[in-house]
Amino acid sequence: MTKYDISSTGLYILYRKLIELKAIDENELYGDTQLKPGAIDPVNVREMERYCLDFELSVIEAPFPGNKGTVRDITEKGLGLVGITCSKGDRKVLMISPDKFMDIESFVCRAECMWADYDVNSMSISSGFKINEISSPDLSRLRKLIGAISFCEIT
Repeated sequence: MTKYDISSTGLYILYRKLIELKAIDENELYGDTQLKPGAIDPVNVREMERYCLDFELSVIEAPFPGNKGTVRDITEKGLGLVGITCSKGDRKVLMISPDKFMDIESFVCRAECMWADYDVNSMSISSGFKINEISSPDLSRLRKLIGAISFCEIT
């Protein structure tokens, strides 16, 4: 909004037009999809498309292999996880281990927990992590994984 000197109403109109033109999907925005003026907060707009996994992808906290879980969704900027014990603000070194059939080596990233929610019924924790640091080779592996996931979604 600052860069292009537009108001929150202008931002709303811009997003409405992009949705109408099918340049973006309402699902790419956080929160209520019934958009109204003032409803879009640029902080809450999803930066990258999220890829939801329909297969099990293991993740462990690298220094603590007992703290393990499963990746629910993934982007180049973040991960949605189930099973990793954490609290908002925790910084962790995460190792993601694709199955051998995918022909992608495990990779590591440093990430910060942006939110965590404990479900009493299932007795599991869900969390969202922002990737803060990842090496170039590991980023290549992450991109290869995302490419494989997006290919599977198309076919």
